[in-house]
Amino acid sequence: MLSSIENDNSIIINGTANQMAQTLSSESNYHFMPADQASAEENANNGGLSIVTYENPNGHGHVATFTVGTNQQVGPVSNIGPRAYSGFVPLNRAIGASKPKSYFVYLPNSLSPATIRQ
Repeated sequence: MLSSIENDNSIIINGTANQMAQTLSSESNYHFMPADQASAEENANNGGLSIVTYENPNGHGHVATFTVGTNQQVGPVSNIGPRAYSGFVPLNRAIGASKPKSYFVYLPNSLSPATIRQ
């Protein structure tokens, strides 16, 4: 959806959850800014796109988005997974409380880094 709004396919992040987490964390990613949990939640509260990731060094990771709008009353995170963990759920149901999480906020209208040559 973002790529159609911004008319920019470089916004699309493909791959496994671990690969997506690595892409979001990479220096070449200029569409999403690393954030702390409070900033990601605040961004979502203001209608922005916020993402939480768990990069698993020994298996499958996980990616979820923070909920926006009236769905926040149901649960702060929009998650897809087994039935008990799907839908609008608490963060620690989407990604276990003991698992390290990384947070990112989408930067609309961001420009790719430029190199200035003299």
